[in-house]
Amino acid sequence: MNSTLADAEKSGLAFMAKMKASNIAELRQKSAQELIDTGGNFDVVADGYVIPADVFAAFRNGKFNDVAIMAGWVSGDGSLFGDQKLTPEKYKEQAIKNYGDKAEEYLKIFPGNTDEEIAASLKELNLMQFAALPAHLWAGFSKNQAFIYQFTHVPMDKPGFPNYGAFHTSEVPYALHTLHLWKRPWRDIDYAVEKTMNNYWVNKDSDPNGNSVPEWKKYDKSTGNIMEIGDQSQLKPSLHKSEFDFLERFAVSKK
Repeated sequence: MNSTLADAEKSGLAFMAKMKASNIAELRQKSAQELIDTGGNFDVVADGYVIPADVFAAFRNGKFNDVAIMAGWVSGDGSLFGDQKLTPEKYKEQAIKNYGDKAEEYLKIFPGNTDEEIAASLKELNLMQFAALPAHLWAGFSKNQAFIYQFTHVPMDKPGFPNYGAFHTSEVPYALHTLHLWKRPWRDIDYAVEKTMNNYWVNKDSDPNGNSVPEWKKYDKSTGNIMEIGDQSQLKPSLHKSEFDFLERFAVSKK
């Protein structure tokens, strides 16, 4: 659900007050680190102009360009927002604040009894909210064929560069067959993943199957078929199903 223009303006004024700034010019004098440390909500805004209506409502009401789709994410997308350090007590408080009477159900799906559980649950929640849930909802609203993937392959390390795992957009050169443009000491497994993924992308007629790749079944909410593209690509029925079911029901209940 997108913020309305009025809500976004209120949020902006509250953020400006928190930053001890009285106008935009003063905000622009703040450092990037100050802005990050202060936090704030900068979601997409249904302002009635650039985005004319709430995106969720538009999809729910069928007011979108309904075409066959291929959508997905990388497993490292859950790490995009950094690590939030919470004690089990604070994590439970946050769950109650965010999910109300559904907090108990939330904590069963995203447990937080230890530091390790909290870190894993927050990473999974970030992955769902940022990338996976939108793809799931889009596929569910579409009347056309939908194919959903999760990319888990970790690219070969770049010498002298941190290893970020299966990081955001790391799947793009595999899909586009452009590994040779990256300056990394690629292994046979990297080229094998590239061949598989590129074959999916170039197959015809809105269907990624063919060219001797593992069968990729279309996605619907009953089967939850997701193609995991990794060192061994394989179809994963019902992957993330409990997370999707809960988050979708919660999103609908807020309408």
